[in-house]
Amino acid sequence: MHPNRRSGTYLLPVLIVLSVLVCHLLLPNPGFAVGFEELSRRYFTDSSVNYAKELLLKEEYLSVLYKLTVEELKARREEGSTAALLDNAFDDLEPAYFDRDDPALSSVTMAERYRLWVEFEEREYQRRLQIILDLRDSLIENATSEQKQRMFRRELESALKYYGRQDWEIADLLFERLLRDYDFQTVDDILFYASEVCIQLKYFDGALSNLILLLDRYPNSAFRFDAYERASELLIRLGKIGDIIRLYENYSIEGYPGDPAEMGGVHLRAAQAEIGFGHFERAVEILQRIDPASQHYLA
Repeated sequence: MHPNRRSGTYLLPVLIVLSVLVCHLLLPNPGFAVGFEELSRRYFTDSSVNYAKELLLKEEYLSVLYKLTVEELKARREEGSTAALLDNAFDDLEPAYFDRDDPALSSVTMAERYRLWVEFEEREYQRRLQIILDLRDSLIENATSEQKQRMFRRELESALKYYGRQDWEIADLLFERLLRDYDFQTVDDILFYASEVCIQLKYFDGALSNLILLLDRYPNSAFRFDAYERASELLIRLGKIGDIIRLYENYSIEGYPGDPAEMGGVHLRAAQAEIGFGHFERAVEILQRIDPASQHYLA
């Protein structure tokens, strides 16, 4: 072999090692880069973006409540029935601002400054919300029957608008407010719609609570059959087998109401629950009640 070729063969591994060392020295420390990326992700990507979305949602909800309350105030003033203490209810609502130039913040980290800003925004939102809710409570408390109905209809229309747009978060907050503030009203339909919103948001426990309340309070509701269907679906999803059997007992006491072709799912889920407890003869008895026209008949 030629001597120059032999020396080149020996030098090649050395050059490779040296190039690796040089690259290692010149490139940024990967540990430092990962640490910076992690801090950015934690405080200025995931957390800040998620909180910004949450804050926008709250501000929209606050805006809706404010608008509805002001509309009712205007209507009362035109009727000459507004109490004097409500005349200037919003005049003292001074805005608050987070002082980013506060000297006390000069020595804190960016992450800590972000945390302080979030805490400030939470306090400010709750303060403004409480002012509006206190006024709404006063309007409801001092209202005539006609005025209460007007407030209720206006807020229900707003809630249904968001429901129709599938804006589930705002619809959920507005339905919750309706259920909380207007206990004089028959609200079986609102309980059902509120449960549908909760299902969309995967608040399954909340949806189930609304449906059980509907079944307990409104024996003549047009939503009763659908409530049995949804409730049994949720109980299966939540793994509450014993509760499915108790729900079905109530359903059987009522004489299995609803269109048989549409209510097969209630029978099927009750039978599955009985199978879970090893009650096979009882399961067969229940399965025989499923109407042949039901989509659950083959199952």
